[in-house]
Amino acid sequence: MKYPEFILAISRDILQRVHLVEGFNVVDLDSFLYAVQEGITIRQRQNLDEAKHWGESYKGNRDFAQWLNYFIVENHDGKINPYLRSRVGNGESDLQGRGSIGTGGHMDLIDVCSNIQENGERGSIIDMIASIVMNVMREFFEECTVFVNGVKFEAFEHEGTTAERMIANVYDLARFASLHFEGLIFDNSDNVGRLHLGVALRLKLKEGVTIGNREDALDFIPAVPVAELETAYPHVTFENWSKLFAGHLKQSWTLSRDILNDYASN
Repeated sequence: MKYPEFILAISRDILQRVHLVEGFNVVDLDSFLYAVQEGITIRQRQNLDEAKHWGESYKGNRDFAQWLNYFIVENHDGKINPYLRSRVGNGESDLQGRGSIGTGGHMDLIDVCSNIQENGERGSIIDMIASIVMNVMREFFEECTVFVNGVKFEAFEHEGTTAERMIANVYDLARFASLHFEGLIFDNSDNVGRLHLGVALRLKLKEGVTIGNREDALDFIPAVPVAELETAYPHVTFENWSKLFAGHLKQSWTLSRDILNDYASN
């Protein structure tokens, strides 16, 4: 039996309050989260993906935007780590075989954290910063192998012959990298973009830390300065979100606050 997958989404009625434009949007993270907090909900992914009630030729629930953290992994020297998606068996079928500069994924129920009340108990309001950090941590260690000064960091331990359990945590990630919010990707140009809101982040690795691919569906290609992405890989077709994100990065390399460090320090 396949159990239903629950993910975080935002009501499009509430999302309209932010007045996003098509493409890459530079916004203040705290102001954005405050504006959309009441529209954040947890929904069954299959229902969001497969619904057919909006009259278009493609499937998908248009009343909600699925929250998707999309983060670049930037080396200490400023080069980014692009990769090629497998042509089969890798998430969204419309993206298979494409190049990408961003990894990450949906905010699954397992990533969602609630707020801490004054008495120290868990509240009923979703803590979006904590949830973003938890999701990026999980996605990063699931998709990337980490090396510290050439030595592999063991993020998982085996249970039996095939099962494995993640033993890495947020504090490990904070030792290896900083995490910075860059903006929002609002893109209705394809079937994937129409159903998602891209939350663009930069995971900047610390000195001596490098990565390799851990999943067969991702094939990292040599790191490159973002300004040289197109000339370095002229035969690679990059997904539209990558093009939008790269365009933003070419204009601004100023780092915002490190939300990973803020979370790990509390």
